[in-house]
Amino acid sequence: MILEEWYLSDLETYDEVKSREAAEWLGRYGSVRAMKRLFDRARGLARRPDVEVPSSGACNSMIRICQALEHIAIERRREVVPLLASLLKEAPSSPTQRNQVRIGAANMLEKIGPEAYEALPALEEALKDDDDDFRGNVIEALESIRGR
Repeated sequence: MILEEWYLSDLETYDEVKSREAAEWLGRYGSVRAMKRLFDRARGLARRPDVEVPSSGACNSMIRICQALEHIAIERRREVVPLLASLLKEAPSSPTQRNQVRIGAANMLEKIGPEAYEALPALEEALKDDDDDFRGNVIEALESIRGR
């Protein structure tokens, strides 16, 4: 747990090497609790105007957070499905945030594939969303889980 906290804090640094190492460690050993914290950090970064500027520290942090989240999802598989399913229902906290967290959750469910069958009801409900990009990711997740 102490190592996990340390790597979570390193992920926030704008040091390329430290944040890469932190993302790799968290991807291998991170817990569901770490995954929740990473999603919280992603939400916070998504509000920053410089998050989409490739040379910014915020952009680097977001990239590393997304990498760690994806690896945790793949490592933990069924263990993280309830968290990912709950994120599908979350509305963006601001218009600038779009549906980044929800799209990320759908993408991770797609990568988990058939083992994410518990998320099917949440994904089917998400098909009613107004956002075309989000719905497209939901459809891909559904197809992956159903084995199509």
